[in-house]
Amino acid sequence: MRLIGLRIRNFRTISTEQYIEFSDGVTLVGPNNCGKTNVLNAIRMFFTGNDNSLGYSREHDLTFGERSGQTTLVGIFKREAAELYPDLYQLYDELKGLLNVVDDPANGEIHLYLNFSTKSNPSYRFFPNTTRPADANGRAAYSRKERELVSLIIEKTTCHYVPSNKSFEHIYESLLAPFIRSHVSAVLQDKISEINSSLRLIANSLTESMRVAGH
Repeated sequence: MRLIGLRIRNFRTISTEQYIEFSDGVTLVGPNNCGKTNVLNAIRMFFTGNDNSLGYSREHDLTFGERSGQTTLVGIFKREAAELYPDLYQLYDELKGLLNVVDDPANGEIHLYLNFSTKSNPSYRFFPNTTRPADANGRAAYSRKERELVSLIIEKTTCHYVPSNKSFEHIYESLLAPFIRSHVSAVLQDKISEINSSLRLIANSLTESMRVAGH
């Protein structure tokens, strides 16, 4: 599943809705202080998650002078082969089933809406204009699956924000090093027991050498 577009409204200097399309890549061009960085920050903020891990603040991030409005971000994702994300698409289909929603199969898009409350809390929705289940159990099941699906999308999506004024060393430490560590860890996962066994042999050998030496 790929993020192919983002709608941005009432985020910092972006007051009227702007649509940024990523399907074929995008280049932001303009003079200083025209809002290019705010577009990048909006893309990043879209992935703040249910716990607002990126720290959206209405005081700092809502468009200046906007009193009653809300920051709204809408991500448009393109569905890919179901076998690539079986758990993700299964949850999405379960949500549709709870609402009796039918997608246009020719469209192949998933829209995820994000609004921030007056207390800066994020609220994600997949079908904002659809009535939720009437019974309490149905509503609870829907809310749980919706939160789970949002977390899954964020977990499976990589979004890196690299300011141009950062040094290569900082970029390596903040971007490349975590990526390398995660992939090395995944590759070595099946070798953990073998590595631990070898380390125990080394530790026992060192312990015996120290014992013989009288330490």
